[in-house]
Amino acid sequence: MANQHDDADHGGWLADFVRLIVLTWALVCLSLSYLGQVKAMDPTFSASMLTAVLSSYGINVGKNGGKKKEESKTDETTTPTMTK
Repeated sequence: MANQHDDADHGGWLADFVRLIVLTWALVCLSLSYLGQVKAMDPTFSASMLTAVLSSYGINVGKNGGKKKEESKTDETTTPTMTK
């Protein structure tokens, strides 16, 4: 029974280590691309890997569909008031 617990622990830290390596690789690739050090690289794959790793940790980086919420506009119509 103790052996099963050790295997689950091993898989947990190994998975975290792999995510950390992929996160570091994606950040380095994106940084080099944005700094202009690497000319022949498309940063799309690195950005998608970065987003996937961050979402596995529960961090959401994406936009909300690219649309801003439109505030409801109320029409202010004035009705003539009658004074006596």
